[in-house]
Amino acid sequence: MVKATESVQKAQVAVSSRHMGANSKMKTATESLSRIQDKQKMRNAELQAAEELANNESSSDLEKRLAEAGIKGGKTSADDELARILGK
Repeated sequence: MVKATESVQKAQVAVSSRHMGANSKMKTATESLSRIQDKQKMRNAELQAAEELANNESSSDLEKRLAEAGIKGGKTSADDELARILGK
């Protein structure tokens, strides 16, 4: 009876260790995929930020923002604009 119980316990330990090994490998693979996804998200954010900075630094963007503010692109002179800003 004792030998039978010992054999059953050894078999249970063997099965348990196989499952633990498989679970460990699955966990490692899942963690690796998660790290890869995080790196891809970070790289995408960096690329978007660089593109946004490049767009903001371009002279056409500045011209566009000045025109939207009514400072440039109109038919007013610098004196007219200064008077408008000072409220005269």
